[in-house]
Amino acid sequence: MNPEHLICDTDVLLQLFIARQGRLLSYLQQAYAVSLAIVPEVETEVSWNRRYRSRFEPVLVRHMQHGAIIVLEAPEIARLLRARDRTPPQVDQELADLHERSRRYARHVGRGEAYSHAAGVALELPVFSHDWSAVTVLEAIPEPVAVPVLRVWDLVALAFDDGAVTVADIDHAVNLLRRENEVVPAFLAKSPGEAIRRYDSRLRRVVPGGTPARPRQAKDRLFLAPVQTS
Repeated sequence: MNPEHLICDTDVLLQLFIARQGRLLSYLQQAYAVSLAIVPEVETEVSWNRRYRSRFEPVLVRHMQHGAIIVLEAPEIARLLRARDRTPPQVDQELADLHERSRRYARHVGRGEAYSHAAGVALELPVFSHDWSAVTVLEAIPEPVAVPVLRVWDLVALAFDDGAVTVADIDHAVNLLRRENEVVPAFLAKSPGEAIRRYDSRLRRVVPGGTPARPRQAKDRLFLAPVQTS
């Protein structure tokens, strides 16, 4: 069964907006019935980002209004916990535990990463993040992290395999990121469209009849089953 949400950290969300690939959120919903989710701390980081606030706060609000981005506030987290057969007392306890875990993580890594990973652990949901140092720091404590940890290019690669984006789309996205001095992986330095074909993506479509193993480590692959159409 697909996860209800893929939690997204600030850096990945901003890169999606910079690259003008917000349409991939609708693609996720339509193709896999999966929504992107953010913790309130990420919403705040995007809304108050000095460089991008005026450009991307309206974009974020629009996606939230359309249901393409879900904010993981207490009522939504409680709903997800109830869907995991937690009793009301268990829901209350796990909400309290999540609050404490989030604060504990935030003493070691940035708030966006801390609260995103804490929510991912509590709800057993993957996280999109480019901050691998946060994973290293938390695991060294040791604290659990969300699994798997996905990158924006994993989503692009999945969409490319599904025919939802083209080589020209990927080339354009890379150029927009470079124009903003955003970090672009070295493997995309030349012929990004060709490179994405060879990319070892952590986000894949389930092969018909396949039963992929559940991800247990940060670098494991997540397989999504497409929505069945009649």
